[in-house]
Amino acid sequence: MRIRRFQVLASDCVNMRDTAAKVAGKPDEEAFAPSGKSEGGDELKCFKKKDC
Repeated sequence: MRIRRFQVLASDCVNMRDTAAKVAGKPDEEAFAPSGKSEGGDELKCFKKKDC
């Protein structure tokens, strides 16, 4: 069950990054939550590249 939940959450992160890239006006606006937190301040559990 935990693995399945992780898979679903990881998939949601990928989908959100793809959506952000589609609606961004410029390439530098494509980043999704670069701080790693939501607008409400909650920590997001998404994996990011180390250089991001």
